Amino acid sequence: MWSSRKHPTQPTHSIAAIHFDASGTWFAKAIAIDANRETAYRYWGDALDALGKTEQARDKFVDAIVAEPYGRRAYVGLTQWGDRHKVTLGHPRIDPPNSTSTQDGKTTLSIDPQTLNSTDGSNEWLMYDLTRIAWKQSDFFKNYPDEKVYRHSLKEEAAALRMVAEAAAKDLKSGKVKTLEVSLDNLVRVNDAGLLEPYILFAHADQEIARDYAAYRTANRDKLRRYWLEVAIGIK
Repeated sequence: MWSSRKHPTQPTHSIAAIHFDASGTWFAKAIAIDANRETAYRYWGDALDALGKTEQARDKFVDAIVAEPYGRRAYVGLTQWGDRHKVTLGHPRIDPPNSTSTQDGKTTLSIDPQTLNSTDGSNEWLMYDLTRIAWKQSDFFKNYPDEKVYRHSLKEEAAALRMVAEAAAKDLKSGKVKTLEVSLDNLVRVNDAGLLEPYILFAHADQEIARDYAAYRTANRDKLRRYWLEVAIGIK
């Protein structure tokens, strides 16, 4: 006869935990096949968050964005995670005040007059525009010899913003200015953290800059993760 003794009932949450943990194996296999698809990271993050593994879930959601940053689905997991855990997400505001336009091969630079005699370092933004003009004229082709037509690139944007950041930091250190305007202060902080390129790729990229993302990710995946944890999420 079969024994009629009743076995202890396993708690429902333990059963769920077993299933969620087992699913991690399959998510890991999917990622091993293609690390640059966001879906497995996002689903894995959902499973971890359901188990109360908040920080591990956050990291998977970040990995989803790093995998495919230019599609909206990759951001769903981290956005919902932030809402659930009352964590504010966002990129620092960095807005160059001047503008350039090109017509008939001639480039016109429009300068915000308030920056010319500023006491907050705003005058250094002029270096951003001058650097970009130089890239359009010759520097692009020196840095991308295989490309025949100019485009806005990651290297150009980083070079232009870094020129401004380094000049502003020098002004602050020398006492030339006491405080920096908000965009400039944010730029100096991001540059000092070594995360200028990730900022550009995630928060400041157009379609042309986005073409440089895959190559940068191959060599700098950890920096891309760091940007989200240290800047966009602000985990110290």
